[in-house]
Amino acid sequence: MTENSKAPGWSDLFLNGSVVDLDIGLWSGRTQIRCQDFGIEDSKEVQRALSLGSHRLFPKESFDEIMETVRQAKRVVEWHSLPFPFVRGARYVPSDKLPDLIVKLKKIREGFDGAVAIFVANYEATKTLMLPVLEKALKDAAHTPEAAQAALQRLQSEYPAPDAAKEKFRLSWSVYAISAPKDAASTEGIAAETEAVKSIVKSMVMELREEFSEKVGKIAKVVARGGVIPEKMIESAVEVMGRVESMNVMGDEVLRQQVGILRGILTAAEGNSRKTVGISEASLNDIEKAIEESADEAVRAAEEALTGMGRRKIMSEPEGEA
Repeated sequence: MTENSKAPGWSDLFLNGSVVDLDIGLWSGRTQIRCQDFGIEDSKEVQRALSLGSHRLFPKESFDEIMETVRQAKRVVEWHSLPFPFVRGARYVPSDKLPDLIVKLKKIREGFDGAVAIFVANYEATKTLMLPVLEKALKDAAHTPEAAQAALQRLQSEYPAPDAAKEKFRLSWSVYAISAPKDAASTEGIAAETEAVKSIVKSMVMELREEFSEKVGKIAKVVARGGVIPEKMIESAVEVMGRVESMNVMGDEVLRQQVGILRGILTAAEGNSRKTVGISEASLNDIEKAIEESADEAVRAAEEALTGMGRRKIMSEPEGEA
């Protein structure tokens, strides 16, 4: 793409943000139990009689702390970002959100490393407690004691050494931008780049709108029943409105206006203990309608805003500092 082109390209998108891609490695602590482990042939009758398939070498709760930190990492990345469907699992992070995100990810990684360290420290003790459980299950399933013992030996071989298990866990991330290849100046190359960027911009705009609309819809259902809006629902809506306002980097004006309207409605509800009395169902429906009917225009405006941001950024750079 050229800098003067009106069609959005990678350079426009990444002047104001980066892609963040989490890299998570985990060990499931599971293994497969097979018919041959019992010295028998596989058949439908055997499958009905025995509990084959995936079995735990460690109890599920052994991984709880590790998995919680992984969930925290995913949540914090999602909160600071917009979708980037061009790369599976990656997210687009606006430039002003990246420093805070990295600080939080580093803190979460400390918790992840600590949880892994505790898992490894307890590894042998947990294994010692788990083996009798597996042995009993195998004895119940096997036809002979010899078959059960053979199966147990096979499962024992599935346990890695503690240090080897530790190496299976990782939590890191990559931060990068995408640029068009130098030989992509052909009409076809430019068109493909433009369509990819347009698709990403559309997903960014629509995700924020859908998050907001979902909260409006839930509140509208409570109002329609004449009930009381739960405190947690209000808190969740306020939290989402804050995220939407913060992440509205494409300048979605209708979304900004409707967030303001909902915020005013919820603020006014403070006076009646947030009961639905005084909250107009029609007003909430109008918010949903405004968001729905303006979607296409919001996407078009975002595409224009993206190229505009790129031009402003390029023009504002002093000579010799490109």
